[in-house]
Amino acid sequence: MQYATEITVPKSWFGKHWEPRAFLHAVQRSNKRISMRRFFNDRSDAIRSRREAYAAGLFAAVLSDHQLADFVWLERGEFPDFHLLAGTEEKPFELVEADRRGRRRGEEYKTRPRLRHLDPEGDQEEARHVIPERLALKARKTYRPAPNLLVYVNLSTFARRPEADFLLAESVQRWAACFPSIWLLWGGLAIQLAPKLGRYGALRDPFLRKTAGAFV
Repeated sequence: MQYATEITVPKSWFGKHWEPRAFLHAVQRSNKRISMRRFFNDRSDAIRSRREAYAAGLFAAVLSDHQLADFVWLERGEFPDFHLLAGTEEKPFELVEADRRGRRRGEEYKTRPRLRHLDPEGDQEEARHVIPERLALKARKTYRPAPNLLVYVNLSTFARRPEADFLLAESVQRWAACFPSIWLLWGGLAIQLAPKLGRYGALRDPFLRKTAGAFV
């Protein structure tokens, strides 16, 4: 699909070290100028980078509340998607999204999106299948050097059951050797699945309110 106006990505998002909340808020302000229809139908690299920037910013903002991230920035090119800096340790990350299998999100946003019937049990079951599937696809790429992996879970936050985190961690252990660490970003919660299980929620509201640009 062709669009009349070209959308780019701010150069300052790449290379420059951003404080996590400042980065997330800059991404939200910039993304809110883009219609949701285009945001989820435009297949350009620029829109993909903008979606990745939102997830990276939210993830970094949550971790920063626990002294696990001081700065975040995007990487130009194909690999890695973004970096976190915690103290003196720089961590490259690849990002992949886990959504309901068979979902055509772009088609949903060509008309006014409707709230779907919530099915927490169904979404929890979906998570147990789709998260390992997405990890397997990333592991096959045999990145060198191996990056950390963040899985942005685009399922209902009502579907997440804390007691199921252990089962999710078990389900990804076969790929644990492929990545220094494996994380989920599920709503406003960062969940480490490997090499150890950990849960980190935002201690302060990370969002700049009245803005768009999130995965839905």
